[in-house]
Amino acid sequence: MIRTILNSVTCVESGSEPVTVAKAKTYLGIASTVHDALLADLVISARKSFEQATELKLIASVVTAYYDSINEYAYLPFVPCLGITTVQDEDDTDLTYTLTKGENPKLKITRDSEVVVVYNCGATVTEDIELAVIKIVAEDFEYRTGIILNQSELLPNNWRQKALKYRRTWLM
Repeated sequence: MIRTILNSVTCVESGSEPVTVAKAKTYLGIASTVHDALLADLVISARKSFEQATELKLIASVVTAYYDSINEYAYLPFVPCLGITTVQDEDDTDLTYTLTKGENPKLKITRDSEVVVVYNCGATVTEDIELAVIKIVAEDFEYRTGIILNQSELLPNNWRQKALKYRRTWLM
């Protein structure tokens, strides 16, 4: 029996960060430029934390997903899918597929060997998303601690609560 197995994912990001250092500084009440480099790093880290928690890509990106095999369908690792560039096998041969529409687009194809999917994605950043990313920056700036993303409790500033409504729902 063939199983759908996602082996690895790479992303080439080409968009700008959803939150500027200036906006983070305003939220944190910082006037000096002493922490600008740290805040710039924290904005990137916060965006990536949000993306990992929601599977929603916040900046324009080209995603390459490597599947060892696909049994009937495969979910794309990040949404929203703005368009498929290629779906190929290990010999770079184009494969026939169908992409379903909706919040959780599925790639319909059956292959018992490697499939490489390249697609464009990037979400429209709402005020809620921007605030959630800023709250992650604030948490990391204030406490300077490593956050384990698999913990189930909410962080004190509740950024995860804002992020949860953007997480995809899986119905099998």
